[in-house]
Amino acid sequence: MKREFSCALLTIKDHGIGIPKEDLKNVFERFQRASNTKGITGTGLGLFISKIIIEKHKGQIEIDSEVNKGTIVQISLDIIK
Repeated sequence: MKREFSCALLTIKDHGIGIPKEDLKNVFERFQRASNTKGITGTGLGLFISKIIIEKHKGQIEIDSEVNKGTIVQISLDIIK
């Protein structure tokens, strides 16, 4: 069987409150939440856990965001041959 691609790419996009640029460097740290999330429930563990799972599968996760416009998360996973 011939494969044309070596990885699967998953893109998730929302139109939510976005993450301030100065907070992006910490979003994958345990218990870290963006500075604009006061009044919004959460633990700051979702992206931390997601990154661990993705890296255990030899993948990568990247995030880009703009306040009041939304967030784009891209996950790439190697395709097992």
